[in-house]
Amino acid sequence: MRTRFQGWLKQISGGMSELAIAKRMGVNPSTVNRHLFDPKKAPVAQTVIDFCVTFGVNPAEGLIEAGLAPAEMFTLPMVDDRSSIGEALHAATNSQLVQELSRRLLDTEHRDEAQSEARASRSRPERVARGLLS
Repeated sequence: MRTRFQGWLKQISGGMSELAIAKRMGVNPSTVNRHLFDPKKAPVAQTVIDFCVTFGVNPAEGLIEAGLAPAEMFTLPMVDDRSSIGEALHAATNSQLVQELSRRLLDTEHRDEAQSEARASRSRPERVARGLLS
């Protein structure tokens, strides 16, 4: 019987066999079988991390999918090239959304202040030439 985690492994690897996964990871095929695909044993965290690194996936996602770490342990939303913007926003906590909005608003305010100071420091002829003063 295939577990959800094994299905995730197949999805991430593009349906590769255990042998092909082992070759790509540079490990013995029995290691991949015992550490990742044996439904009678819990996956081995380090092998899950190695798999993720090999296939360009955030290791936190692998640990969560393997049931080795709860999603709440990770403060950043799980976002990768397979995620949509909507999924990323949905995955973010309220606190993370507020922090990002605050950062953006502060950046905008600082940029606006800098632009205002730059405009004010120009001479009258420069401002007239640039159409800033009628």
